[in-house]
Amino acid sequence: MKAGVLLIALAAACWGLLGPVSRLAFSEGVSPLEVSFWRAAIGCILFGIHALATRASLPKRRDVPAFILFGLIGGALFFASYQLAVQQAGASVASVLLYTAPVWVTIAGAVWLHERVTPVKIAAVVISLIGVLLIGFDTPPMAFALTGIVWGLVAGISYASYYVFGKLYFHRYPSSVAYALAFVVAAIVLWPFVEFVPLTAPAIVSIVIIGTAATYLPYLIYAAGLKRMEASRAAIIAMTEPLVATALGHWWWGERLGMLGYAGGVLIFVGVAVSVLRRRSRPADG
Repeated sequence: MKAGVLLIALAAACWGLLGPVSRLAFSEGVSPLEVSFWRAAIGCILFGIHALATRASLPKRRDVPAFILFGLIGGALFFASYQLAVQQAGASVASVLLYTAPVWVTIAGAVWLHERVTPVKIAAVVISLIGVLLIGFDTPPMAFALTGIVWGLVAGISYASYYVFGKLYFHRYPSSVAYALAFVVAAIVLWPFVEFVPLTAPAIVSIVIIGTAATYLPYLIYAAGLKRMEASRAAIIAMTEPLVATALGHWWWGERLGMLGYAGGVLIFVGVAVSVLRRRSRPADG
């Protein structure tokens, strides 16, 4: 059990690098969409090599459309919306809003997976949304932050697709295959919208860190941790990611939340914890 806790915490710490390191790329003139493209491209290459090395089976023809849809939502939309949230609202706020995902899973489970909606699940959604509103009122200037908050919520919603897709398909196929296919779709979709710029040395370093230490490695580490502990506990431990992102954002970029922002973050974590603890299904690895 201790090994599982350490692995999940390490994966969360790796994901926590994403926002602050992305800001380094932004400061070097790289757009959020270009960062998203390189994240998808590097992730696709690494997971593709992993799938080939482990001789993972490819999806059947009837399941290919679902993998493409996962690539559009869980790849292109998720990567782009999160980077835009980091740029416009900061790494701390983007990371907190990302972890509304289990609440959206509860809603999606009721709509698409026919899971029962209980008063506890409804309470989790309400608590988390109040937290989101508090963060919104705490982040100045409001007109500027609102767009970032919307992108953060979109990131949380699109990230929820990992859980829904995983419940339907990850028991049939290795996760390396799913991620490799999803990320190649994401890279193809994002490519026409990217205005590529000459990459400086710091930009290259940040992009490599994002593609490896903040994408490929944490997905693998998280999957290994899930094999050693309950999924619900793993999901709660993974919520330490915003703490890492907030600490790095404060130390590196001087990002700060006020009392309302911290209170909103606490409410989001409470709502997510309630939602996760009440779910009995195993989430996708990552």
